[in-house]
Amino acid sequence: MNKKAQIGAIFFTLVVFFVIVAGIFFHIVGLPIEDSRGEHTGYITAVETNGLIWKTDSVYIKSELSSSQEDRYCIIDEKITETLKQKAISGEKVTLVFNDWFSRGIKNCKTSDIAIVIGVK
Repeated sequence: MNKKAQIGAIFFTLVVFFVIVAGIFFHIVGLPIEDSRGEHTGYITAVETNGLIWKTDSVYIKSELSSSQEDRYCIIDEKITETLKQKAISGEKVTLVFNDWFSRGIKNCKTSDIAIVIGVK
């Protein structure tokens, strides 16, 4: 193998290594580039905190209490978590304002969460 081919192989290996490390990094910490935004109106059925290494908060919401469809959103703001706990207790209808990132990161949210709650109406 000549020197040019060796340099090319080393460069290729470094690029592949960098892409893999960057992918793992963004999977863990996230990449907060907003790629969607919306609202969901319904009733809060549960607010939970779970996680072995990184504790994350999630909220469950049903559009109608009689519905079997329940969606789960991530919460990264503790004030919103407390507000939603109170809404779950009171049973009043709420509107969640949410957005989603290019990568939420497992440090912030569970992979099964739909999006991140950024406000409550």
